[in-house]
Amino acid sequence: MNALDRLLQRGTPETARAFPNGVRSAEADQRPDGFRAIAQGTSPQPMTSQPDAVLGRMIQLLQNTNFTAAEPAFNRPHYYSDPIDLSVRYTVPAAMGAYVAAITYNIPTGRAARISGYGFNVIDPTYTYDGSILFQIAKKGVPVPGLANIAEQRGTLVLPAETFILGAEVYADCFQFMVRRAVAAIASTQVDLLLRGWTWRPMREKEGPAIGIPQ
Repeated sequence: MNALDRLLQRGTPETARAFPNGVRSAEADQRPDGFRAIAQGTSPQPMTSQPDAVLGRMIQLLQNTNFTAAEPAFNRPHYYSDPIDLSVRYTVPAAMGAYVAAITYNIPTGRAARISGYGFNVIDPTYTYDGSILFQIAKKGVPVPGLANIAEQRGTLVLPAETFILGAEVYADCFQFMVRRAVAAIASTQVDLLLRGWTWRPMREKEGPAIGIPQ
C-alpha cells in the first residue's frame, strides 16, 4: 500500500451515505489540494513571484489600517468646518419696491457651504405679518423653492427655522436673503434678518473619499 492509499483509507466514514465505498475522502479533512497534494508532492509552493509579494505587502498594510465612517460634511459641521452666522438690520422703505438683498454671502475660495437656518423679525410691535413685507432666500439670484415670497414669520434670530441649501465656490454660488415692501406704508420699517450654516473644504485629493461635494 502506497502513501496515497494509506492517507485515503485512514479514518472511519461518518455515514454510509457520505462515504458509499467505505473510503474516507481526503477532501473531508482538508481542501482538495491537501492530503492528495502532499502525498503526490504537488503541494503549492511558497509565494515567490512579484504579484504575490505585492499582495502580501498589501495584506500586511491592511492589518495595520483602521477604517472609520463619518457623515458627509453637509449633514453636520465637522472639525474642519467654518461657521456662517450673518445678521443685519435693514430699513425697508415705505414705498413699494422690488426685492433687495439685505444679506449676500459669497462662498470662500475652495469651500462648499450649507445654509441650515434662517430667521427674521420686523421691528414694529404693531406689525402682524400680513404680507405687506415679503422675504425670500435666493441662490445666485434665483429664489430657493419653498423660500420665496415668505409673509409669515417662520423663524427668528433666536430660534431660526431649519433649511437645507447647498452651494460651492466652484459653481460660483452665493446666497442672498432678500426683502421687499409689497404694500405701501406710511413710514419705513426696520427688519432683522439672519442666515446661519457652515462651510467646509471638499476632499478632492486622489487619496480622499471625495465626500461632501455638492453636485
